[in-house]
Amino acid sequence: MATHALHVLDKTDYIYVMDNGVIVEQGTYRELMNDNGLFSRIIDEYGSQEKVEEKSEAEITVTEGKLAAGVPENSEAKKVQAALMQAEERLTGSVASGVYLRYFRYAGGAVLLPSVIALLAAYQGATVANNLFLGFWTSQSIHGFSQGDYMGTYAGLGVGIAVFSFILSFSMSIITIRAGLRLFRTALFSVLRSPISFFDTTYAYGPNHVKVVKRSRYVGY
Repeated sequence: MATHALHVLDKTDYIYVMDNGVIVEQGTYRELMNDNGLFSRIIDEYGSQEKVEEKSEAEITVTEGKLAAGVPENSEAKKVQAALMQAEERLTGSVASGVYLRYFRYAGGAVLLPSVIALLAAYQGATVANNLFLGFWTSQSIHGFSQGDYMGTYAGLGVGIAVFSFILSFSMSIITIRAGLRLFRTALFSVLRSPISFFDTTYAYGPNHVKVVKRSRYVGY
């Protein structure tokens, strides 16, 4: 079991102390207290407040029981409830240009753009050549071409269209998956480096903060 509650740290087997998302201390409770480092300062400063907070939570529970019995709700209980429940903040409307630029950079940037343009040009060129050649075949306008030559050339152009179409579709799939994974990894990394208060807050969509990240990437049509 993992926890960040200060009042039970003396009962844990091993403790990691993080500062700005980086592990700065680790060890048992007694070892960290003897080091007189960041951990001991946190315990000295906030450890005594844990018991006060527990007492406050018990009083809040009693207050909620009285409310159920018909006692009017006071302003202090409202403040506590507002602190524990927070509406999710999510941008709406058109996507900012910076998001498109970041998506383009995560997909491969300027290095990938010439390759995609070349594949599109090859696919469209094969498609146009196939349609034009079908007209030449119908009018028999290419001198010296037998029926077999027409059939072979037309089949070759068809195979070229299929190959370029497959390569283009496969490349676009890899590009979009790569960009999506990097965007999600960046968002998830930001969530994991958030302060503890972010994880103590229950959002309107539930306590699953990964779900918040997923909903922030949802696009409605």
